[in-house]
Amino acid sequence: MPETYRQTWARLLRDAVLSVGRAEDWHWFRYHFANLPPHPMARSIIDACADCEMKVPGLGAQFITEVAAIGGREGHLPHYDQLLQKLAEILVVRKRRPKALLTSAAA
Repeated sequence: MPETYRQTWARLLRDAVLSVGRAEDWHWFRYHFANLPPHPMARSIIDACADCEMKVPGLGAQFITEVAAIGGREGHLPHYDQLLQKLAEILVVRKRRPKALLTSAAA
Protein backbone atom coordinates (compact mmCIF):
# COMPACT_ATOMS: atom_id res chain seq x y z
CA MET A 1 0.00 0.00 0.00
CA PRO A 2 1.48 3.39 -0.99
CA GLU A 3 2.32 5.93 1.70
CA THR A 4 -0.10 8.75 2.29
CA TYR A 5 1.13 12.32 2.06
CA ARG A 6 1.13 12.58 5.84
CA GLN A 7 3.24 9.42 6.24
CA THR A 8 5.65 10.65 3.59
CA TRP A 9 5.92 14.04 5.29
CA ALA A 10 6.64 12.45 8.68
CA ARG A 11 9.29 10.14 7.19
CA LEU A 12 11.04 13.02 5.42
CA LEU A 13 10.95 15.14 8.58
CA ARG A 14 12.49 12.30 10.59
CA ASP A 15 15.21 11.84 7.98
CA ALA A 16 15.95 15.59 7.91
CA VAL A 17 16.04 15.92 11.71
CA LEU A 18 18.46 12.99 11.96
CA SER A 19 20.69 14.03 9.06
CA VAL A 20 20.65 17.85 9.32
CA GLY A 21 19.36 18.69 12.80
CA ARG A 22 21.56 16.17 14.56
CA ALA A 23 24.54 16.33 12.20
CA GLU A 24 27.95 16.10 13.82
CA ASP A 25 29.43 18.57 11.34
CA TRP A 26 28.36 22.20 11.10
CA HIS A 27 25.37 22.89 8.82
CA TRP A 28 23.73 26.17 7.84
CA PHE A 29 20.23 24.71 8.44
CA ARG A 30 20.91 22.78 11.67
CA TYR A 31 18.98 25.26 13.84
CA HIS A 32 15.91 24.92 11.61
CA PHE A 33 15.83 21.12 11.83
CA ALA A 34 17.12 20.60 15.38
CA ASN A 35 13.89 21.23 17.28
CA LEU A 36 10.38 19.84 17.25
CA PRO A 37 7.99 21.16 16.23
CA PRO A 38 10.11 22.14 13.25
CA HIS A 39 10.98 25.74 12.49
CA PRO A 40 8.79 27.24 9.70
CA MET A 41 11.71 27.12 7.27
CA ALA A 42 12.22 23.41 7.93
CA ARG A 43 8.48 22.83 7.51
CA SER A 44 8.49 24.54 4.13
CA ILE A 45 11.45 22.47 2.93
CA ILE A 46 9.75 19.26 4.08
CA ASP A 47 6.48 20.36 2.41
CA ALA A 48 8.29 20.87 -0.89
CA CYS A 49 10.22 17.59 -0.63
CA ALA A 50 7.01 15.70 0.24
CA ASP A 51 5.30 17.18 -2.83
CA CYS A 52 8.25 16.02 -4.97
CA GLU A 53 8.17 12.58 -3.31
CA MET A 54 4.49 12.18 -4.19
CA LYS A 55 5.27 12.99 -7.85
CA VAL A 56 8.37 10.80 -8.16
CA PRO A 57 8.95 8.25 -5.39
CA GLY A 58 12.39 8.64 -3.84
CA LEU A 59 12.94 12.18 -5.11
CA GLY A 60 12.03 13.98 -1.88
CA ALA A 61 14.27 11.68 0.15
CA GLN A 62 17.08 12.28 -2.35
CA PHE A 63 16.69 16.04 -1.90
CA ILE A 64 16.90 15.67 1.91
CA THR A 65 20.08 13.60 1.51
CA GLU A 66 21.57 16.21 -0.83
CA VAL A 67 20.72 19.11 1.49
CA ALA A 68 22.23 17.22 4.44
CA ALA A 69 25.45 16.61 2.50
CA ILE A 70 26.10 20.32 1.96
CA GLY A 71 27.96 21.46 5.05
CA GLY A 72 30.87 20.74 7.31
CA ARG A 73 32.79 24.01 7.46
CA GLU A 74 31.38 26.61 9.81
CA GLY A 75 30.16 29.75 8.01
CA HIS A 76 31.52 28.56 4.64
CA LEU A 77 29.67 30.81 2.15
CA PRO A 78 30.07 28.49 -0.87
CA HIS A 79 28.01 25.90 1.06
CA TYR A 80 25.32 28.50 1.67
CA ASP A 81 25.27 29.26 -2.06
CA GLN A 82 24.97 25.53 -2.81
CA LEU A 83 22.04 25.26 -0.40
CA LEU A 84 20.28 28.17 -2.10
CA GLN A 85 20.80 26.46 -5.46
CA LYS A 86 19.41 23.19 -4.06
CA LEU A 87 16.35 24.99 -2.65
CA ALA A 88 15.77 26.57 -6.07
CA GLU A 89 16.01 23.13 -7.68
CA ILE A 90 13.47 21.73 -5.21
CA LEU A 91 11.09 24.61 -5.96
CA VAL A 92 11.35 24.09 -9.73
CA VAL A 93 10.73 20.36 -9.42
CA ARG A 94 7.83 20.97 -7.04
CA LYS A 95 6.11 23.18 -9.61
CA ARG A 96 6.59 20.83 -12.60
CA ARG A 97 4.01 18.29 -13.71
CA PRO A 98 4.94 14.66 -12.95
CA LYS A 99 4.96 13.67 -16.64
CA ALA A 100 7.37 16.53 -17.46
CA LEU A 101 9.67 15.39 -14.63
CA LEU A 102 9.85 11.83 -15.92
CA THR A 103 10.35 12.98 -19.51
CA SER A 104 13.22 15.33 -18.62
CA ALA A 105 14.80 12.71 -16.35
CA ALA A 106 14.87 10.19 -19.20
CA ALA A 107 16.62 12.65 -21.56
